[in-house]
Amino acid sequence: MKLLHTVNLFPVPLTLFDIDILEEEKEYLKTLPTGNDSPYLDNLATIDNTVLNKPQVSKLKKQLMNALNQYKKELLRCDDEIYITNSWVNFLPKFKSHALHQHTNSFVSGVLYIDINSDHPFIKFENPADLWTLNWKRNKFGVFNSLSHSETIRTGMLMLFPSKLWHSVDKNLAREPRISLSFNTFLKSCFMFSLL
Repeated sequence: MKLLHTVNLFPVPLTLFDIDILEEEKEYLKTLPTGNDSPYLDNLATIDNTVLNKPQVSKLKKQLMNALNQYKKELLRCDDEIYITNSWVNFLPKFKSHALHQHTNSFVSGVLYIDINSDHPFIKFENPADLWTLNWKRNKFGVFNSLSHSETIRTGMLMLFPSKLWHSVDKNLAREPRISLSFNTFLKSCFMFSLL
């Protein structure tokens, strides 16, 4: 017997970028009023869900748009124009978490880490393939047998991923709040597939 090769079918593009956040942008985002205390997600978020439309963060938004355009053109081979539909800042105080969720009515979602330290919990993504109906003792985890993936985070890191990808954040045990900016996107001149 001779193994020819293994095909990594339908991989999920989770892409990381380095973003230069100006100190004044960071301070502006950290001082926005919160009020969306989500009982489901178990976190605090800004009242304003269009924070990236503010002039105080126009340079930051330009960097995020550059990353989005690179993601859709190079990975997805998409020529449609992408735009940000909503954006908000998440504050995860001590003992709070982000419950498992996905972003509906969005194409690509992004998370930019504003204020993170090594004690803050990672972001965890669930395997969308749902291929394995049996559970077995794995001698080593890898891309073909893992049920979830945790990604290390740091200040200034941007993550872009398909909005339908389920994700969560474990309880924050650090004293300082974990602060991130999230946003959703859509495409102009786009249509949704309908399965009849």
